[in-house]
Formats: sequence, structure tokens, C-alpha cells
Amino acid sequence: MKKKILSSALVLCGLLTATTAPAVDLIGVVDMAIKNDPSLKAQAWRRDATGENRKQALSALLPNISATAGINGGNSSADISGVEVSDNDIDTENYGVSLQQSVFDWSRYKQYSIAREQVDQAEASYQATYQLFLLDVASRYFTLLNARDGVKFSRAQEKALKRQLEQAEQRYEVGLTAVTDVHNAQASYDQARATVIRAVNAKLDAEEALRERTGVMFEEYSSLTEDLPLERPEPANSQGWVDMALQHNPSVRARQIATNITNETISAQRAGHYPTIGLSASYNNSINNNYPVFNAGGVDLVELESNSMNYGLQLNIPIYQGGRISSQTRQASYFHNAALDDLEAEQRAAMRQTKNSYNAIEAGIEEVQALKQALISAKSSLEATQAGFEVGTRTIVDVLIAEQSYWRSAQNYSTARHTYILSHLALRQATGILNRDDLETVNSLLQTAEVELLPEDNS
Repeated sequence: MKKKILSSALVLCGLLTATTAPAVDLIGVVDMAIKNDPSLKAQAWRRDATGENRKQALSALLPNISATAGINGGNSSADISGVEVSDNDIDTENYGVSLQQSVFDWSRYKQYSIAREQVDQAEASYQATYQLFLLDVASRYFTLLNARDGVKFSRAQEKALKRQLEQAEQRYEVGLTAVTDVHNAQASYDQARATVIRAVNAKLDAEEALRERTGVMFEEYSSLTEDLPLERPEPANSQGWVDMALQHNPSVRARQIATNITNETISAQRAGHYPTIGLSASYNNSINNNYPVFNAGGVDLVELESNSMNYGLQLNIPIYQGGRISSQTRQASYFHNAALDDLEAEQRAAMRQTKNSYNAIEAGIEEVQALKQALISAKSSLEATQAGFEVGTRTIVDVLIAEQSYWRSAQNYSTARHTYILSHLALRQATGILNRDDLETVNSLLQTAEVELLPEDNS
């Protein structure tokens, strides 16, 4: 163990004890989650599966070639008035090759275009899932850090209020205070114990949430450094980020591709009214090794080989199919209209999320600064209240309130710092540019030492 003092408001809050045990950091957690998370893997498999659509659609535009081969055997005999005139073994071989090629089929061309769009859509959907995944893992990581701070602060508060209870009991025993002071101190201490229980449970839940992604339960975690830079986004206006989101957000991109797909589907369905042209060709070879040839001297068995080749163009003109094509075309048009509305909704959601994240950063900077000062003020207020209590100008209730206010300020300050970091990541996710490099940048703000905050002796 080694002692060190933080350079901010927490210097006024107590002694700091840091452990040098190895700790996992954000990047370590993210890499483990990418490796082990089943939901992300499933999305990757779905993307790869959709990628096969293009190859399958392309196959409908390429020649279809097949070959056949067969061997047949048997026996054939004939007799006239009980006299056998022939008894032949049958031995034939057949070989053939056929080719089918679509020359013009508009629906097949459109299906190929649709398949290509589907591949792009699957990639966009995967990128949306991947970026949400990165943000979610980071959120779970910092939620855990905040929960760990909650345990530290609640336990420190419990210890401080226990000391206040002991002092109240001692003063009551010698007649320096009323029994109500003991009751007030006891009530505050009991509430602090309940707070510790809630904090510990929140920490356990946060650990399980992170384990759900990584499949691993870590023992130590790198904490957010005290010297946290507070930087505004660049560009320094929300509209610039909104424009970026409309261009790069993968969920918006997926919806845009969906409108392309439904538009191509309209053309594909309408193609049911168009003629199609197909080319076919075939070659067949047949060999009969025991072909009977009758002559004056009897029957000779010879080898007979025959070859045939056929080719042609087929034109198919649809005339009437019961209204099915028209109905399918209208249906595709309705789906296209729905896709356009879905795109509008996705764009609005991206705009709102981007603006909210940008505003959260702006507000977060002010909040962190204000809560840092509030923590310093709460510490000064606690010290002044304790001094006033010693000389009889303040009551124990005042001391208890000041003590609780101080630890509440410490927790609020911790929460604001973690929220500020997540707001930066959320802004980049909303605009569709969140990647591992961004997490590397955040990771540089983590310290590998576990920091424990211990309250000063307020007796």
C-alpha cells in the first residue's frame, strides 16, 4: 500500500490510500467483451449470412450448367414359333450436358440490386449494434466505478456517523447533552447503515452487468483520474454534430438503404408484367455396345453411337395472372412509404439524441465544476458546524445534517464526473463515429491504482 494525496477538492475530504494491485482498465474490459459477448457475435453471424444474398442473387444471372451420365444393362431375346432367333445383352451408355441462361429477366436484375443493398444494410446494422455495444460496455464500466465510489463514501459516512453516535452517548452519560441528541445520532447512523447496504447491492449488480458482457468477473478496476480535463465538443455547436449524425449514423444509414430496397422491390414486382427471354442448349451422346443388326446371315451386334445437339431461345410474355402482379406492386409501394416514414423517424431520433448528448456535455462541464466547489464548501461547512457544536453554538442535528451533506456531495461529484465522460461517448455514438480509438482516449484518463477515501477524524 502507498499513500498519496489528490490535487483537487478531495484533498480537503480526507486521507487517500492507493493499492498497486493490477487492475483491468476500460480497453481490457472492451476487448474481453468483444471476444466473449454472444449478442455481438450473433449480430456478426447475421451480417455474414446476409452477405450470401448477393452471391445467391448473382447466380440467377449466370449460366446454369448441368451434366448427366447413365449406364443401362439388360437382356433382350426373341423367338419365332418356339425357335429362338435372338438373345442379346443390352449395354448402353448415355452422356449429356445442358445449359440454361437468362438473357433478359428484369426481376432477376432487380433482385440482384436488392441483394446488394441488403448486404450494405446488414453492414450498417452491424455497425449500429457495434457502436451501441461499445457505449453500453463503457456505460457499465463507469456505472461500476460510480457504484464502487458509492460503497466507499457510504462506508465512510457510516464510520463518521458512528463516531458521532459514540460522542453523543458519552456526552449524555456525563450530562452534557439531552437524550434526544443520542436518538438523533442513532437515527442518522441507522440510515447510514441502510445506505451502505443499498450501495453494496448496487455495486454487486454493476459487477454482474459487466460480467454479462465480458463473461469474466474482475477483482480490480482502473479508476477515473482526479485531474479530469473538461473539454467542450468540437465543432462547438450542436447543429454541426446533427449534420454529422444525419450523414454518418449507421441506424439512419440502414433506414436509408431500406428505402432503396423497397423502391427496388417495386420495380422487381412490376417486372412481372415484362417478357422474359431465356437461352437453352443441350448436347447428348448415347452409345449402345450391343446394337443388333439383322441381315441375311443372322444378327450382328455392333456398337451404335448417336449424338444430338439442341439450342434455342424462349420468349415468355405474361398476359394475365389474375391481378397478382398489380397487387404485389401496390403492396411494395406501401412498404416503400412505410420505409420513408421509418427513415424520418430515425433521423428525428438521431437528431434528438445528438442534441441531448451535446447539451449533456455542456451542462456536465458546469455541473462537475459546481459540484467540485460544492464538495469543498460542504467540507468547510462540516468543519465549521463541528467547531460550533464544540462551543455550544450548533446542535448535534446540525452536525449530522452537515455530515450527510458532505458525503452526498462527494457521491454527486463522482457521479457527475462519470456521466460527463459517458456523454462524450454518447455524442460520438449518436453521430455514428464512435470507435475503439475513442475508448483508448478515455482509457488514458484512468489510473491503475485503486483509491480509497477515508474520512478525517472529526471528533
